[in-house]
Amino acid sequence: ILLEMGSEIYTEITENSKCWDIVKNADNFLLSLQKQGKRIGVVENWNKGLIKVLKDLNLMKYFEIVLSGGELGMRKPNKDVFVHALNIFKVPASKTIFIGDRYIDDVLGPKSAHIKTLFYDPKKLTNFVDIPTFSSYSELI
Repeated sequence: ILLEMGSEIYTEITENSKCWDIVKNADNFLLSLQKQGKRIGVVENWNKGLIKVLKDLNLMKYFEIVLSGGELGMRKPNKDVFVHALNIFKVPASKTIFIGDRYIDDVLGPKSAHIKTLFYDPKKLTNFVDIPTFSSYSELI
């Protein structure tokens, strides 16, 4: 019963856009990247549902690809997930920046594939010396 409940809760959270809010200025940031001709993708660990959530929140229009580590059978921080994304985009790691909010998955993972990272820390809880960090997307616009 607990496994069924856990599965139902996971499905509700990952497929229901009402469970999600757009981070302040994230849509403006994505629009500014798009206007600059930057190619944008998502690398995530969900099994399914994110594309629906992004569409429901009117954000999917910004993303060229959404790679689901769960569906690929390899999850962040596995460097192969990031290499796979680079291969799809046909861009070198040196021309790529990965933005995330989890140190192991979103900093160490991309770094293992030689991708530069930006760490999103809205509550300013970290004090990284060697990792560029920001607390608001308005700082990047």
